Order: sequence, then C-alpha cells, then structure tokens
Amino acid sequence: MIKKIKYVPILSIFMEQSPRVWNEFEWTQVEGSLTQDEIGFRVQSHGFRGMTVFFMLISFGFSFAGFTIFFASMSTTGLGGEIFAIPFLVGGAVNFVLFLFMLKGTTTFNMNRQGITLSRSLFGVTKSKTRLVSDLQSIESMVVYRMNKQPRHGVGLKFNNAKPLKFGVTLSSVEQNWMISEMSQFLQR
Repeated sequence: MIKKIKYVPILSIFMEQSPRVWNEFEWTQVEGSLTQDEIGFRVQSHGFRGMTVFFMLISFGFSFAGFTIFFASMSTTGLGGEIFAIPFLVGGAVNFVLFLFMLKGTTTFNMNRQGITLSRSLFGVTKSKTRLVSDLQSIESMVVYRMNKQPRHGVGLKFNNAKPLKFGVTLSSVEQNWMISEMSQFLQR
C-alpha cells in the first residue's frame, strides 16, 4: 500500500520568507507564501496531459509539413515553395514553445501593497506583467479560453484601463477559489 504524502508549499524558499502554510490538498500544483507585506503563488507546469500532447502533435505536424514543402520545392520549383513553407515552420516553432511551456514552465504571482507581478518562465527566460494595486477592480474566477465551446476558468484580476491578468487554468476550482480568497483577504488587511 502506498501512503499519500501531503504537498507542503515551499515558495518561501525562493522568496526567503517564512510563510504561513495554508493548503491541505492531497495533491496540488500550487506553492504559496504569505508575509505581512507580500503574498505569492507559484503554479507548476501542466505536465504531460491531453492539451500538452495536442500541442506536441500539432508542432510536429506543422514542422513536418514545413520541412516537406521546403525540401520538395528546392528540387522542383523556384523560390515560391520555400516562401510558402515559412508559415508552417513558424507555426511549428510557436506550437513547440507552447508545448515546452506546458511541460516545463512555471507561473509566478506576487502581490505586495504597491504592485502585482505575474511572471511566466521557461528554462530561465522570464516574461513578466506588472500592474498597480491601486488600479485593481476585482479578483474573481474568469474565463481564460474556450475549448470546444466550453469555457476554461482560471484566476483573473481585473484592472482599470489595462487587460486582466489571468492564470491558473490547470488548477481545480477548489484551488482557484482558495487562491482568490487568500488574495482578497490579503488586500483587506
């Protein structure tokens, strides 16, 4: 019999803080930290699941089609075939990066009294979005995208005069609601 080990959040290790340990979920992708002046979450990668396999197959398909068109046109036609292959090669590269992010990427959310930062990183390359807390309108469950006309919800932060920050679409609704309530409680202090 295999004993289930509860996951303990360890975000404090990279934030160099001693957090309050929150969640009692049997399994989670979320690590969290809370101090007097800052709250932070790190959402681990999606893993090798259905959507990850989809992006992998699409990237291989686009790349295969692009290289086939490119090399076939080199022997039969002029420059037109090579130019026609470029969108397929670019599509394959973009889908491959999405596949890698879903497999190995992390999303980090940090909020202090002045600002909010949402960072997505893959192999040391980080892209961040920063907003002011004073521009924050609401924190709620939000539709991130639709798949087969079915909405996929995540944690969303609405702002005045800026696009909302959305993340956590791979988390369960219980984890999303927990994160929303923790962020709301942090702002009310």
